[in-house]
Amino acid sequence: MYTGLRLFAKKDLKMIILANKKFRLTANSNVRDIGTNTIFTLNQEGDLLVGKYEGGKVLHGNFLAKLVGHSAFEKHFHHYNNKGALVSGVSKGTIEVLPDGRLRLREFWNEDSKDGDAIYDEVNASHSIPQEYYFNLSLNK
Repeated sequence: MYTGLRLFAKKDLKMIILANKKFRLTANSNVRDIGTNTIFTLNQEGDLLVGKYEGGKVLHGNFLAKLVGHSAFEKHFHHYNNKGALVSGVSKGTIEVLPDGRLRLREFWNEDSKDGDAIYDEVNASHSIPQEYYFNLSLNK
């Protein structure tokens, strides 16, 4: 059960801004190349997210994602790992706001022949989102 989850609710907030944000894996349901040493760097143009990731077993990775609505995304990704293999996949996820104002990405992924879910938390947050832009919800899962 997840409680205290914060989602955007204000009408004038059209989308969450993910430009120049960095994320790190904090939980993963299946073994894969992406680990806690992998850093994701995002850039944003409207509803298009473009980014890179590297660290740990990932030597170089890129992704394209599209924001869907106010707090969801669809992503295509690929990377080159430390064993010389190319890995690719797709994912769908949601964007949440943590109590301290950082962002969290929850992702359901399919990578080559594996699938699972993962959680990524924002690192090096230089600001928090003002309280008036979100409200508390309790979700049962």
